[in-house]
Amino acid sequence: MATTATTANKSVFSFWWAPLLEGLAAIGFGAALFLQPAITLAVLTTFLGAYWLVDGLFKVVAAFSGQSQEHSWWIMLLSGLLGIFAGIIVFGAPLMSTLITQVFLVYMLAVQAIIGGLLSIVWAIRAHKEIRGEGWAIAGGILAILLGVVLMSSPLLSVLVLARVTAILAIAGGVALVVAAFQLRNYRD
Repeated sequence: MATTATTANKSVFSFWWAPLLEGLAAIGFGAALFLQPAITLAVLTTFLGAYWLVDGLFKVVAAFSGQSQEHSWWIMLLSGLLGIFAGIIVFGAPLMSTLITQVFLVYMLAVQAIIGGLLSIVWAIRAHKEIRGEGWAIAGGILAILLGVVLMSSPLLSVLVLARVTAILAIAGGVALVVAAFQLRNYRD
C-alpha cells in the first residue's frame, strides 16, 4: 500500500510543469485582461461563439443520427440550432455580442447578489434563536443587496471593474501556481 502511495506521489511530482504552465497562462490572461479589457473580452466572447457554433453542429448531427434518446431528439435538435444561431450572431457582430454578453453577466450577478442577500437576511431572522451572530449574516445580506444595486445601476462600469478584479485574481492565482510548481519540482528531488 505504501508503495502505491509513493508511486502516486512520484507521478504527481514528475508533472510539476503542469501547474507552472497553468500559472503562466493565468498570469498572461490576467495581464491581457488588465491592460486591454475590451479586446480580451471580445476574444473570449469570440471563443465562446466558436464553442456554441461547433457544439450546436454536433448536437444537430447527434439529433439526426440517433445518438440521442428517441423521445428527446427534438430537445437535442433545438439546443443545437440555438447554439448555431448564437455562434453566427457572435461572429456576425463580435463587439456587440461582447457588450451584450458582459452586461448580461453583470445583471445575472446583480440578481444573484440581491436574491442571495435577501435569503441571507430571512435566514438570519428566522434562525436568530438557534444561532449566534445573526447580525453578521444580516449585515452580509445587506451588503450583497447593495452590491446588486450598484452592479445594476451602472452595468458598463461594472463590466470594467469586474474585468479588473478578475485580472487581479487571475494574476494572483497564476503566481501562486507558479510558486507551487517550483515547490513541487524541488520536493521531487
